Amino acid sequence: MEGFSRFLQARSEESAVLSRFYGHTITSHDNGYPLFRIIHLSAYFNKQRADQKFIQDLRAKFGEDAVFVMGNWSAPHARYREPILGLDFRRLLKKHGFQVYLIDEYKTSRCCPTCHNESLRTFRRVPNLRPYQRERHPAVVCHGLLRCTNLYCRPAMAAPDRYRLWNRDVAACLNYMHILRGLRCNGMVPHRFCRVTVAPTRRRRRVDDQEQPRARIRLDDDSPS
Repeated sequence: MEGFSRFLQARSEESAVLSRFYGHTITSHDNGYPLFRIIHLSAYFNKQRADQKFIQDLRAKFGEDAVFVMGNWSAPHARYREPILGLDFRRLLKKHGFQVYLIDEYKTSRCCPTCHNESLRTFRRVPNLRPYQRERHPAVVCHGLLRCTNLYCRPAMAAPDRYRLWNRDVAACLNYMHILRGLRCNGMVPHRFCRVTVAPTRRRRRVDDQEQPRARIRLDDDSPS
């Protein structure tokens, strides 16, 4: 009770400052509500409209019985980047009746979708997009552009001396299709996309040559002392 009374006292002391900041804001509607509440409500309505339009576009393009397959990759928010739609995006699809499945993205951006070898590598250097790192690193390796370094994949190109280029996301999506086809045919993920399982190792006690084994002697009460 004492804590709540201190809260009311602090609130009464700051109410005049908060009222001047939030209460006397010019709004486009003569309804008496502060501007920050109207902006917050408008943002909520706009997000609902955008989600509804997105669902309508998906149904118009893929149909009502579409099944969506997504990668299980996740990462924290990065500076100067938009937030990644992961869990909220899956919840939105499930809320509107779509089936969503997750696929392990292991080596999906390393294996070439054409030759099925682990031969995709980065090669191109571009100007650094991060302003706070341009002084130390003016040029960085482009993460989204890959090329296949397999020699047997070159003859399929128009010129044998050219590499086959891939967008990282496109290559990963095509490898998703290979994984789905493998699951449909034999119920197994292709070997090139499987994780290597390492058996747990048991730590053994190191015994030196000079160390003698210890013998346990049981002393009974009836034994002579």
